[in-house]
Amino acid sequence: MSGNSPRSWSRDEVASIVTSEIVSLPEDRLAALSPFVEALESFTTDSGPGADGQSYWLIARHGGRVLYWDGVEEQFATGELNGRALSDVRLWGDKLEPCIQDFTT
Repeated sequence: MSGNSPRSWSRDEVASIVTSEIVSLPEDRLAALSPFVEALESFTTDSGPGADGQSYWLIARHGGRVLYWDGVEEQFATGELNGRALSDVRLWGDKLEPCIQDFTT
């Protein structure tokens, strides 16, 4: 997206992506993720990526570990969320399954 500002994702758009990925998960991956899934909501950070309030959509939380949709990079990601500070970010591409093991362990 060189030169363009990031697009703003609606909750419905992100929900559609997440839902299509969840229904395609193998049962073992779905079982591993299910206890941590939360209501889809956007979240912000204090500075840097995510500070615009439109970039990140929380999908699941396991303690301080979060799994989310990164609307700027347009892919699933995991990281550590402490208050409004996000660290240890890993991008996983447009498929949910590859990030589940990293997120749940």
